[in-house]
Amino acid sequence: MLAFYFDHHIQSAIAEGLKRRGVDVLTAHDDGYDRRDDEALLRRSAELGRILVTYDFGFLTRSARWQEEGRDFPGIVFGFEIRIEIGVATRYLEDLAKNAPAETISNSVAFIPAQFPS
Repeated sequence: MLAFYFDHHIQSAIAEGLKRRGVDVLTAHDDGYDRRDDEALLRRSAELGRILVTYDFGFLTRSARWQEEGRDFPGIVFGFEIRIEIGVATRYLEDLAKNAPAETISNSVAFIPAQFPS
């Protein structure tokens, strides 16, 4: 099963919903990294082997730079905060964690859909 690292932008309701469903979630806040910059967060997610979940557009640029430099990271899941419903994000991330092989997201960016089948 995939493990997630949530930056401080992600609603706690999503993290709590995933934890209740048995998904391994660590938040930057719980890890003491909620005041760190994007580079430190991406490095930390890579150190921990956890996929970074974020709404922060800066990670799209940062991940592209890491790809160009050949630096490995477990992956990023990005969502457009104004278009994401908590239930949709929770169901999508649960499905990803429980069903996707790590290599499908490693060193890449996946996007939380605006809708996800129930």
